[in-house]
Amino acid sequence: MDFDELIDRRNTHCNKWDDMERLFGVSPDTGIAMWVADMDFRPPAAVQNALLKMLDHGVYGYFGNETPYREAIAWWMQARHGWTVDTSDIFTTHGLVNATGLAVTAYTQPGDGVVLFTPVYHAFARTIRAAGRAVVECPLVNNAGRYEFDFAAYDAQMTGAEKMVILCSPHNPGGRVWTREELQGVADFARRHDLILVSDEIHHDLVMPGHTHIPMTKIDGIADRLVMMTAATKTFNIAGAHIGNVIISDPALKKRFADLMMGLGISPNSFGLHMVTAAYSPEGAAWVDALNLYLDGNRRLLEEGLPPAVCWRRACRPFRVCKRWRWNPPICLGWISQAPACPKTRSSAASSPRPALPPIMARPLARAARRSCALTLPRPARGCRTRSIGSARLSPTCSNQ
Repeated sequence: MDFDELIDRRNTHCNKWDDMERLFGVSPDTGIAMWVADMDFRPPAAVQNALLKMLDHGVYGYFGNETPYREAIAWWMQARHGWTVDTSDIFTTHGLVNATGLAVTAYTQPGDGVVLFTPVYHAFARTIRAAGRAVVECPLVNNAGRYEFDFAAYDAQMTGAEKMVILCSPHNPGGRVWTREELQGVADFARRHDLILVSDEIHHDLVMPGHTHIPMTKIDGIADRLVMMTAATKTFNIAGAHIGNVIISDPALKKRFADLMMGLGISPNSFGLHMVTAAYSPEGAAWVDALNLYLDGNRRLLEEGLPPAVCWRRACRPFRVCKRWRWNPPICLGWISQAPACPKTRSSAASSPRPALPPIMARPLARAARRSCALTLPRPARGCRTRSIGSARLSPTCSNQ
């Protein structure tokens, strides 16, 4: 697994590189595309080998016998998250945005309210509104750069028209890995207001060292109203496979979802099934362990290597490996491992020798520094300051899930 290899993805129908100039005015020849949750690493060799085996066979018919695929998912959830999954509870969708739309359709009616803890991944609201449902925003509280819930305020907001709540765990874009107590609070909130809880856990494998993701299914008192959503696509950088999983243990909820999928004629593509089966393996697990260490190193590299003039005070510090920003010009930055902290507030853990940025990042950053380009930080929530120096602009952007 060579994470240091530079792979040129320009002119390969790559969304993050080939659409960057059209969307943001940043040339892929001079900028760094980091605005989409899409890594520039190849997946584990096991995934590549599974595809090569398909190509060598040369016949691409309908996929049969999903048992190895389902068993691989169950093995992964047990081995990595301590979650015992019944393989009969697994549904396969065309990614988790598709899964979100299916859940909204299956469990709510037009005009119903769907609760979101905001700010949150943009596609949720887009999907909810497109289905004719109402988005009910329950704002997270920014407590010195740490997003937290305020369930008393959310209770006061509820009108009875709400039928569903969607949780992003770990949180996108704030990067929080929710604690057991916070997850229990979400579960209790859903029960108090008789809400179906959809837990999108697509980033559950990408967590910084020292933190542990807890699947919502391990929280007490929520199984009868819980819809779990997971995917291998972010973990293994195979988002182009457009494959995700909805895992439902409650029989009534499972039947409603199954009936909808049957009515829409939804079935997965064979390429995605082979890729996920190969990825969810001991080889894939070793690859993810190495990836998370590498990404944590990138986080420190960026924090220590940015120009001294760039001081992000009270920036939100995520505990999974991603943070979303766009820097324009001259770099599109997004899904970085952590927002750099102000030098005055850096912890002693970050006091190791300052690393050198690789040339691919150092050159554009140096150009920005020479131009006195500093950044305007977004204001993701009340209490998170914005600082502006110079003419460059830093703003949140969106990913595809």
